[in-house]
Amino acid sequence: MATVYLARLKASAGFERLSALKVCHPHLRSQGHFASMFLDEARLGAMIHHPNVVATLDVIDADGVLGIAMEFIEGGSAAALADAARAAGAKLSTPVVLRIALDALAGLQAAHELVDADGKPLGLVHRDVSPQNLLVGYDGLTRLGDLGIVDASTRSTFTRPGEVKGKLGYLAPELLSGKRASVASDLYACGVVLWELLQGERLFDGPDAKLIDQVLRNAVRPLEAVEPGERALLEPLLRRAMARVPDRRFTTAAELAEHLERSGLAVASQREVAHEVRRLLPATPRQAPAPDRATRSERPPPKGRPRRWALALTGALALVLALALAPRLQAGLAPPPEVQAALIPPDAGAPLETAAATPEEEEEEADVVPARPLPPARSKKAGKRCRTCSKASAQASTAPADRGVAQPAPLAPAPVASEEARRGTVWSPETP
Repeated sequence: MATVYLARLKASAGFERLSALKVCHPHLRSQGHFASMFLDEARLGAMIHHPNVVATLDVIDADGVLGIAMEFIEGGSAAALADAARAAGAKLSTPVVLRIALDALAGLQAAHELVDADGKPLGLVHRDVSPQNLLVGYDGLTRLGDLGIVDASTRSTFTRPGEVKGKLGYLAPELLSGKRASVASDLYACGVVLWELLQGERLFDGPDAKLIDQVLRNAVRPLEAVEPGERALLEPLLRRAMARVPDRRFTTAAELAEHLERSGLAVASQREVAHEVRRLLPATPRQAPAPDRATRSERPPPKGRPRRWALALTGALALVLALALAPRLQAGLAPPPEVQAALIPPDAGAPLETAAATPEEEEEEADVVPARPLPPARSKKAGKRCRTCSKASAQASTAPADRGVAQPAPLAPAPVASEEARRGTVWSPETP
């Protein structure tokens, strides 16, 4: 009816979880009856919250795929555990088998007592209790799984007349006679599972016709692989659990578990079961699908650790920008040619004496950007030149003309910014 895959569930913030994905077969997906059975399993499984029952996480119905995401149990089934012990030339010890049986009975009791939101009992029956559906994890805990053919009052599909569901070797005799499944039929299957794990072999085996005949005759063989003392305590419980008449069996799974605990037999702890599972079923590397490369590349880098290529690109762009702006910066910092000529002293390199400016004047001069070199400044009174200009002209007129060496023309003195220039006004000949 379905195939189970190991899948990886993803969520936001990098959350990931391994799960068992049960996917309905494509040729059954189009048939409404099987699709309804599949969804019934998901709904009922999500209602059971018990540590001994495999949890149902989600339902997937997209792109023609119908699946159920369930809890992934690391370990193996009770059937795989018994096969591994048989391959090693031994069988499971009685204390380990009793612990597995008690865990399974606890999960089955939780399923039988399931109620709806209004507190009404649902009358759930598993109908497929078998060693293959008992999952024993590396944590030493046994969980009941596969609720695909459970019978409940809230199911949207029902068993058709003459239809039998379950494995033949674990069906109660009344089911083969056409009667409906009940809690008693689940307890009959529990007795068969307990017998097989203790004995280390199948109770009813052979072709279907022979197997059905053994079930109808209730041909239960005595336990031979256990100690005589254990056999004397266990066989009465097994005969009652597998009684041919349903009314002679235990009434609930909790009652059977109570009789097992009161039998006086040693029961293994969860830690001891975990050790046995790891010994017989060594852990193998998980074969879950790895995250795709596209998903990895889309993840943002951690804060505070930028990518190397981003740092290299930023440095290259900064270098190119600096080389391109260097000539413009140098040209902008150098003074114009006229100002450079004005700053050259007229005599043999004697520096000009300038008065120190006050901080307020320096702050005002920093804001002045003259558009062109200033001519010689005038005094405050109109029509009069400043004393510095007058002295320079007098010296030039009194220079001896009869010397043999030609004297260079006197250069204009360094301009002194007026009050208007300091305030941002550019001097022009038309300015009074």
